[in-house]
Amino acid sequence: MSIHKLSVEDQKTYDSIFMQNREWADDKKKHDRSFFKEHFKEQNPHFLYIGCSDSRVPIGDLTGMDIGDIFVHRNIANLVSLEDDNIMAVLQYGVDVLQIKNIVVSGHHGCGGVIAANSGKNYGKMDGWLDKIRAVRLKHAKELDGISNKEEENDLLAEYNVIAQCEQLMQIDFIRKSYEENGYPKVHAWVYDMRTGLLHDMEFDVDSYLEQAKTAK
Repeated sequence: MSIHKLSVEDQKTYDSIFMQNREWADDKKKHDRSFFKEHFKEQNPHFLYIGCSDSRVPIGDLTGMDIGDIFVHRNIANLVSLEDDNIMAVLQYGVDVLQIKNIVVSGHHGCGGVIAANSGKNYGKMDGWLDKIRAVRLKHAKELDGISNKEEENDLLAEYNVIAQCEQLMQIDFIRKSYEENGYPKVHAWVYDMRTGLLHDMEFDVDSYLEQAKTAK
């Protein structure tokens, strides 16, 4: 029983979380009695996933991956902000300590952060964060301004935003150093279409980006 005063409906939802947790844990142990003991020892994830905080994007469910497979960081609109100590710590731990071989930036169509950034409205304290998406929009303004359907425009901006965040990753010194010396982590750009439930690989080319970055200097 929660010590907080919740509505009857909220209390039922709250209590069901713990009930379902016990059922889930029991089910895991039925199939493998040592499941939790083994996972307690260490983690060796295959992917570092940078995704949106949106509650409609259940990354474990939609990829079919299990406990220990994905090291996760989520924020509004899946941004890689070089000024954000949180994501920088996650990235360095993932690359230097866990030696993860793949980093995924995954956006999604219908992203509230993207829609807000592209709305022309102000959102108070959120604006500093949304400005990072607005900068991506400005870079692609010519193409985006030519789209008459706002929903399609937002979807394309979400895709451009994912690519921009992958480019941000390759500007980080320890990621770039590891890639140039070891060939990993490889960086992937995904977009999740909530209308269909399908993930799409946008095929971000790390080598082409690095080559272009050298040429631009």
